[in-house]
Amino acid sequence: MTISTSSEPNEPPPSIKFQAIVSSCIIFGTIGIVVFLNSLKKGPSMIGENTNGTEGTLVEIIRVKPFDQDIKINISGFVIPFREITIAAEVTGPISEKSQNCRAGQFVKSTENEYLLKIDSQRYQLAKDRVLAEINEANARLKKAEDELTGESKILELTIDDQQSQEQEWKRRKLLFESAAISETEWVVAQKNFNAAKKALASQQNRINSLKNEMTALNSLVILKQNQLEVAEIDLDNATVRAPGTGVIVSTKVEKNDFVQPGSPLFVFEDTSEAEVRCDLRADQLQSVLDTQTAAEAGLQFELPKLPATIRYQRNDIVYEWEGILDRYDGLGLDERTRTAPCLVRVKKTLSKSGNLTLVRGMFVTVELNLGKKNGLLDIPAKGLRADKTVWRMQDNRLRIVPVKVFSFYSMGRDGQRAVIHHRPDNFTVGHQLITSPIPLPSDNMKLRIANPKELESEIQDISKSNSDTAVDGFQPAKPSGPNGSKS
Repeated sequence: MTISTSSEPNEPPPSIKFQAIVSSCIIFGTIGIVVFLNSLKKGPSMIGENTNGTEGTLVEIIRVKPFDQDIKINISGFVIPFREITIAAEVTGPISEKSQNCRAGQFVKSTENEYLLKIDSQRYQLAKDRVLAEINEANARLKKAEDELTGESKILELTIDDQQSQEQEWKRRKLLFESAAISETEWVVAQKNFNAAKKALASQQNRINSLKNEMTALNSLVILKQNQLEVAEIDLDNATVRAPGTGVIVSTKVEKNDFVQPGSPLFVFEDTSEAEVRCDLRADQLQSVLDTQTAAEAGLQFELPKLPATIRYQRNDIVYEWEGILDRYDGLGLDERTRTAPCLVRVKKTLSKSGNLTLVRGMFVTVELNLGKKNGLLDIPAKGLRADKTVWRMQDNRLRIVPVKVFSFYSMGRDGQRAVIHHRPDNFTVGHQLITSPIPLPSDNMKLRIANPKELESEIQDISKSNSDTAVDGFQPAKPSGPNGSKS
């Protein structure tokens, strides 16, 4: 029997071979990543750079400019009535007439000849007539008393003359009696006549005083009756119910022949001569609004500055505008659910600038508050603001990482998004060099080089010029208006 043997060694199992391959890949991959990261630290920071690694990372920079435009805050709002009045009856009686205009949705005006409701006024007309008659009677009695006073005053003059004559006669006879020229009887008669004259004078004076008191009472009665007449005329006028102004009937509560009493609701009226827009300001927006207060207004803790506002409503690609003013808080404090401050904007003319649309309740609108100019703001490209709310400044060819506070953002058309930030006088302000290009693995104080010196020189020359027109996004610089003030 022949036995054959093989000279080749035994091959390893497939699992061991696979593990060896994976381990090799991990080792070489780690080495490759380390080499790549080291090359980034030593190599250029931008594609197309030509540097030997000792002159600094090549970056693009711009000069920081001030933001010197009017600041405008855009918020949403909805229109609410300026006044919604529940008209109630002021007199008692059945509804005798109801106008066709006294229906929900009817537009009405306050005119003397137009009425909405009439309450039976017969009793109030009779009351007026009765008071008029009483006034006429009181005036007649007053006239009679005046005539009597005139006559009694003339009699008083005669009585005074008679009293003076009797007094002189009494004095003369007294002297004669003392000189024994006349008898005692004659002197006593003279004394009695003098006393009678004094009594007549006192009686006449009492009569005149009584007439004067009567006239005073009659004058008071006339005044009282005139007041009653005014009340009767008011009741008679209140029996006819008119619109309290220019507006719309929201709803009615009564019909013809309904009996009403003072205080009974008749209809609900909405005043459309003016309107209000309710809007909510975030805490930061409210602070920006309050920052516009003057020194005199700063002490008014519960009042808002009267800022101009533009209300816009879009319909079928047409934008309608109204002018308003920030008026007051709607209540006081922040809403506990939304953490916003409800405010009211007052619109005195409800007809749009173009005259084609009226501002009515329930319309969802955009409110633009003009805060005016604000010092201490910088205008930079949004790409110059880093994700951690810092900016990269180039100072003495070194990188300085500066934390900043963002005010807001807005769109600059073809120039893209812009950021408005608060300046830091100590570390970042107008004229400083802002880095706009990316830097891999940035570190404070790293060495830098400028990639765009010509553009930087041009920006230095234009640093005091204002920015071009911008679109609104949260707030915006002021935009020029058309001939009629409309941007539509």
